[in-house]
Amino acid sequence: MRFIVITLAVILTGYISFLLLIQITKNMRFGMEKWTWNLISLIFGISLIFGAGIALWDYNTFEYEPRAIPISSSGLVLLGTFDLQFYWDVTQLQPVENIDWGTLKAGVTGDVALYVKNPNPIGVYLFAAWDETSWSPLGAEQYFTFSWDHPSGRILKAGYAQRVNMHLQVHPDIIGVDTFSFDIIINVDDEPY
Repeated sequence: MRFIVITLAVILTGYISFLLLIQITKNMRFGMEKWTWNLISLIFGISLIFGAGIALWDYNTFEYEPRAIPISSSGLVLLGTFDLQFYWDVTQLQPVENIDWGTLKAGVTGDVALYVKNPNPIGVYLFAAWDETSWSPLGAEQYFTFSWDHPSGRILKAGYAQRVNMHLQVHPDIIGVDTFSFDIIINVDDEPY
């Protein structure tokens, strides 16, 4: 993004210089009426190359560190006598092994989309929560709120996969937590929760 902004800024500067040059040379013998489209294209081309060069230099020279807290989750735990399968893609080729919430800031909600498949011969009901005893560091759970968009009263039919979105909100008053991990518990039953 910075590359584009700097390139556009230099092009705009070149355009303003171009307009100034037209105004200055308006009444001179080699004034604007003597300019050809080739000369105008050359001036714009030089501005573009100059702008891209400066933007590329800036992009390669300066590195910026994110001002956020990296956080991740450490796993999914199934409770119940039924099985579930989790995938990152609708084609069910990339199984979910760990959920990485990425880099979040205080007051922000992280979102993760995945697909839940029911390999059981009957439909099942799901309920998601976190295991309070799995939190690291201890007590960090007070600064977070977890939810997902699969209603506990909706049945997941046998053999079907459904996209679900998990949400992890970081409370604005979070303190003393740089990184954390916790287990997400998925309760599976053939009766609604």
